[in-house]
Amino acid sequence: MTHEEGKKFVEKLFHAWKNGLIDQYDSLYHPNVSARLNQTIPLSYEHINKRFHYVSTSNVDREFKIEDLVVEGDKIMVFFCYSAYDNHLQEAINAPTMWLLTLDQGKIAKAEILTSLQFNYLEKT
Repeated sequence: MTHEEGKKFVEKLFHAWKNGLIDQYDSLYHPNVSARLNQTIPLSYEHINKRFHYVSTSNVDREFKIEDLVVEGDKIMVFFCYSAYDNHLQEAINAPTMWLLTLDQGKIAKAEILTSLQFNYLEKT
């Protein structure tokens, strides 16, 4: 994939997360996606789907500010700052985050998520 194609995919991904477009989830994530959060917490398709729904309903004023983007083959590395206000937790979020994504047939098949957010991902979904 070219850099421009990778950038367009990330823009589509962030647009869906930012606007809570739950109907686009299946077009972005492979059903057998494997993912890890901060190298320790394994995440399944269902875990990510639950987080997508949580963010869509609990985080307001969501912003994704891309700081760096690298595309090589079927892999995308995007470093960004995520900011929002979590109505459920009653706190502001400002989290530098890096996603390392591997695409298969235009969907995320593998993801490594490195973030400064300090919570148990599975408990908050």
